[in-house]
Amino acid sequence: MTSELRVPDATCGHCKQTIEGAVVALDGVTEAQLDLESKMLRVTHDDQVDGTLLTSAILDAGYTPESVAASAGPT
Repeated sequence: MTSELRVPDATCGHCKQTIEGAVVALDGVTEAQLDLESKMLRVTHDDQVDGTLLTSAILDAGYTPESVAASAGPT
């Protein structure tokens, strides 16, 4: 599965590294990529990971995620 979250307060390389690291540390997450220009975080994960878990990890890292979208993708 793939989820996308907008993280408007991600502004620099340190933000990118912190957010991606916090999300990838979750069990079931295989990849996280944050585009600083669009502020969009794309997360590839198994079906045990949900938006609440992703949001919590980003909040715990000190950032504020916005909308969450999920779609089934190649596994």
